[in-house]
Amino acid sequence: MNLASSFKEARKLSGINQDEACAVIGCSQPTFSVKEQNPGEFRLSEVKELLASLNEKGAGLLLSSIDEFLRPEYK
Repeated sequence: MNLASSFKEARKLSGINQDEACAVIGCSQPTFSVKEQNPGEFRLSEVKELLASLNEKGAGLLLSSIDEFLRPEYK
């Protein structure tokens, strides 16, 4: 699963719609939609706020995906 899919899936697993997620990070729905499709656009503080709003399954999925994304590939 790619990082963009993980953000959306984590939100859905937690029963949070885009409007609710917008309220969490303080942005408009169009802005959130762009960020969800391009997670590099999220500020770290926004990711932290989103993680705090997710349930255990959603947060676990998102943290695992972020960890996988950030981990260097060893050759």
